[in-house]
Amino acid sequence: ALKGSNALYLNLEDISSTHAYFEYKKADINLSHIIDQLTFGGIELSKYINKSIVLDSKTNISYINPADNIFAIDQMSADDVKYFISILKELKKFDYIIIDTSSTYNTLKKAVIDSSDNIIMPMEQSEICKQKVLNILNFIDEEELHKFTPILNKYRQEISNNINEVTLKYSRFHIQGIINFYEPLQDSELYINIFNKHNPFTSAIK
Repeated sequence: ALKGSNALYLNLEDISSTHAYFEYKKADINLSHIIDQLTFGGIELSKYINKSIVLDSKTNISYINPADNIFAIDQMSADDVKYFISILKELKKFDYIIIDTSSTYNTLKKAVIDSSDNIIMPMEQSEICKQKVLNILNFIDEEELHKFTPILNKYRQEISNNINEVTLKYSRFHIQGIINFYEPLQDSELYINIFNKHNPFTSAIK
């Protein structure tokens, strides 16, 4: 977005954190309405999506307001997710569509993975996280593994558990990048402004 691309952020977590990153702007349509439309066949889905898109003036990133019911995501089938993403692509409004998902692996997550060109997997410096990533990646078809980019998130040099690679039954996955832990990010009020400043977090993202 800083380089002038049109980007859409779509949060498909059960409990969304969208408004921690973007200013809140009310829209006539939110994700709940879109999910309802999908449930009824999605005939007017393009119209609903267009009405739901909000542009954040501080980041110049578009987003869709989260569902007003935390159980709404549960109503979506894998086919619903794939159809939703296909319509977003067909709108040709965005150069990038960034889909944020929960850390669980289920049929909906599989549908997002199948519909995505690239998947960034943030990992923390713990054996527990490494095992979870390992279990997920071992369920992925071998020909799909090229989509995945594992990165170390909230990296602290003083922690000895430094994960360099994840060994799969097919191959070894090397960590592609490191995002250093940055204390000010713990203050959610700074999320919106942090990206425009020179700091270790922003440098790592770039």
